[in-house]
Amino acid sequence: MEARESEGTLMPRAVEEWIGKTDDSRPPLQIEPLRPIEQGRGVHLSPDRLQEIRAETMRLVSLGYSQEQVGKALGASRSRLSRWCRAEVMETNAPLRLLNHTDRTLSQAMWDRIDVRGADECWPWVGGISPHGYGSLNFKGKGHNAHRLVYETLVGAIPAGKVIDHICNNRSCVNPRHLQVVTQTENLMLSYRRRA
Repeated sequence: MEARESEGTLMPRAVEEWIGKTDDSRPPLQIEPLRPIEQGRGVHLSPDRLQEIRAETMRLVSLGYSQEQVGKALGASRSRLSRWCRAEVMETNAPLRLLNHTDRTLSQAMWDRIDVRGADECWPWVGGISPHGYGSLNFKGKGHNAHRLVYETLVGAIPAGKVIDHICNNRSCVNPRHLQVVTQTENLMLSYRRRA
């Protein structure tokens, strides 16, 4: 794995390049936020306003914005926006979503779900979390443990019979600096010591 010295720390080049990556190819999000009268629970929007929100949401999603990003700009939760747009999405966006999903790589899906912070800070997984508190990613019908996936991507293969220990004791952290390869017995002993 190619790495270089960066501010006194050794950081994988792939991580360094990803941290500096910006995507300026999309136009800025411009959508009229919900008016205060439209924000309460059980509020029904006029058919014209609902159609306006649906059309603008579909346009922005087709440009690559997520429903969550559109919802934040609009001032509505992703689930509320999803309810409003469900019929429209099913009719017009299903082929687009399927095409976008099949074109994405596992690496892209992984990086979209990592909150990369400082080199020595925890990098929380912001995707799905398993019942045991570990990050999880389902991609093209296959489940992946986030910490193992990130470790294998940035550091290398995990030897057979070994597991990954979280040095920081934060199960949702995927920073490879906080992950170490150990045996299952070592992992249990380290976990026990940290709780004591």
